[in-house]
Amino acid sequence: MSQLWAPVWWVWWVGWGVGQCHVHKYMKPLLGLIEQGKIAPTWVITHRLPLTEAPTGYDLFKNKKDHCEKVVLKP
Repeated sequence: MSQLWAPVWWVWWVGWGVGQCHVHKYMKPLLGLIEQGKIAPTWVITHRLPLTEAPTGYDLFKNKKDHCEKVVLKP
């Protein structure tokens, strides 16, 4: 038996609960609502940084420092 078998079986058994969303299912409806001005997704952006500070932004997000939810990098 390969070393991969146990992790694959475990994921199958417990499901794919990895915190990802169904992007393909919700993308078109959400984009439509954004275009109509009915929702504004900008509330989730907690930090805006220059691209040169990408490592700092990654650290903020990964470790949830400073109540970080999403980081937008500006070129």
